[in-house]
Amino acid sequence: AKALLDACGYTAAEIGTDKLADLPGVVRAKGAGTLCEALGVGEPTLNDIVAELCKPGRDVRDSLPKPLLRSDVMGLDDLKPGMELTGTLRNVIDFGAFVDLGVHQDGLVHVSQISDKFIKHPREVLKVGDIVRVKVLNVDTAKKRIALGLKQLTPHPWEALDQTLKVGDKVKGRVVVMADYGAFVEIAPGVEGLIHVSEMSWSQHLRSAQEFMKVGDEVEAVILTLDRAERKMSLGIKQLTPDPWADIETRYPVGTKCKAKVRNFTNFGVFVEIEEGIDGLIHISDLSWTKKIKHPGEFTSVGAEIEVVVLEVDKENRRLSLGHKQLEENPWNEFEGQFAVDSVHEGTI
Repeated sequence: AKALLDACGYTAAEIGTDKLADLPGVVRAKGAGTLCEALGVGEPTLNDIVAELCKPGRDVRDSLPKPLLRSDVMGLDDLKPGMELTGTLRNVIDFGAFVDLGVHQDGLVHVSQISDKFIKHPREVLKVGDIVRVKVLNVDTAKKRIALGLKQLTPHPWEALDQTLKVGDKVKGRVVVMADYGAFVEIAPGVEGLIHVSEMSWSQHLRSAQEFMKVGDEVEAVILTLDRAERKMSLGIKQLTPDPWADIETRYPVGTKCKAKVRNFTNFGVFVEIEEGIDGLIHISDLSWTKKIKHPGEFTSVGAEIEVVVLEVDKENRRLSLGHKQLEENPWNEFEGQFAVDSVHEGTI
């Protein structure tokens, strides 16, 4: 069996009935008799050897010398973190893959150690029977556990990231993961940045990130932070459009009349949205000149449209004070002239 391997250039990790079954063909490809001479047998005898090794249920590795079988590692105690070994994938499951290293104990490559690139399931990149090169990360001889890694044998994707990229640059990428708080976008193979939901819209009404995008979407974003040492990046898409508060004093100066949409109530007033990203407060005392309102819900409803007047603009704190009753003249100004002190009038009880 060892001669078979040596003659064909197979490694111990590549042993399998599929390899052995091809040996007669290898003999013919290399020149009749080459492999046979190495084994000291004729081709008919070689076919018999292969047939014997390939019998159903037979583990062809049982025919190999133990040092060769174990890739020169004699036992579990000989494994050390940092070693690089070749093995065969025995099983691929949701959380990783088990690799046979030939030490009578399979090692586990956790899904997080397979690739720096996001993968939903190990089966996307691995399959049973694959020959893989792995790195030993940890060995627990007491529990007979071997932690392995695949991604450690290739340069980290961040090392290949364009060195000229900086905060403020625009990048394009594909959404690979969605969460309520944001979306992870792959801007280069294995390099992802987070777009927090608060950076998806200038609106102050935080919504679920799923309302803005979905996995697979191609998006453009602006780099907000870039930490190469920690390999972290934050992105924003609202920065692709002008900040609506940048020229708020020009577009909505004090005295401007406009329509707004009621967003929600508090005991002290009504919060309305004039346009996406620009909200304002109508204090309860600015709803009506004459009505005594205990709660804003008595006057309007969420989702309703209401006319307002800009009373005050606080650009720094992004606050607008609005009024509704100011759309009309204060009736008390007229009453003051008609109903002077000591004047006599008739009224209805």
